[in-house]
Amino acid sequence: MFTKKEYVYAVYKEKSFTAAAEKLYVSQPCLSAAIKKIEQQIGLPLFERRVGDLTPTKIGYEYLACAGKIMEIEESFSKMLEDINSMKAGNIRVGGTNYVCSYVLPQIVSDFSKFYPNIEISIYEGNSVELEKMLLNDKIDILILRELQKDAKLTTKELAAKVNLSPSPVFERQKRLEREGYIKRYVAVVDPIKVGNGIMVLCNVRLKHHNKEFSRQFTSVIAGIDEVVECFNTSGDYDYQLKIYARSMQDYQQFVLDTLGDLDCIGSLHSVFVIGEVKNTLSVPLGV
Repeated sequence: MFTKKEYVYAVYKEKSFTAAAEKLYVSQPCLSAAIKKIEQQIGLPLFERRVGDLTPTKIGYEYLACAGKIMEIEESFSKMLEDINSMKAGNIRVGGTNYVCSYVLPQIVSDFSKFYPNIEISIYEGNSVELEKMLLNDKIDILILRELQKDAKLTTKELAAKVNLSPSPVFERQKRLEREGYIKRYVAVVDPIKVGNGIMVLCNVRLKHHNKEFSRQFTSVIAGIDEVVECFNTSGDYDYQLKIYARSMQDYQQFVLDTLGDLDCIGSLHSVFVIGEVKNTLSVPLGV
């Protein structure tokens, strides 16, 4: 259903089947037939067709979003193939001991640069422990993580520009960071006040008894409560700290009575109401 995605995208951009067909250098009947086939595969219309107006349906916008991601991946892959085939761009990092960096690598790098002048070579000197640490703490990877923590909606091109690399290696690195678990997921950060949850409470919980049964009961129930957005197992006077959103003081009081109050494993609660946020970055500190 995405083989003719560029047809759908062109109609959306041009807001006209005729203009889209001209832009793509195909006949309008051919374009219309291709989009009709996609709609038949999906089972829903992609566009609302009115006189003088052509706008995507809800499923149409979803299709366009997916198509845009696919086209971006295809473009990045094509660019990567071009770079590999022509060897006209890229970055190579080489590490070695003092002897290797001083006497072995210079001639090799010099000869390589004659054939591939646009490929940048960076040389890192150190012992085996330092080189291994440098490899594990990849500076480019950290820059990518830092930028994505600021704005996860960056396209591959935008991200590449910020870390001074071409899009294809940045795309590969980002996918590797996802596969290896450095990037767990991408989420939208919603303003709680905008959606009516103006009260934030830090609720400290002490269990009646410190055993596996009570702990398992508490954590399994808490995991399914939407109002609790964070739960930490803590040391000190209390066993757990909950971060809870509520619409009002009365709603929170009702939540404590009806929800937390029903848990037999809870011994006592201590609620702290947040009167203002000084800092909430959602970012993990990174080195370099």
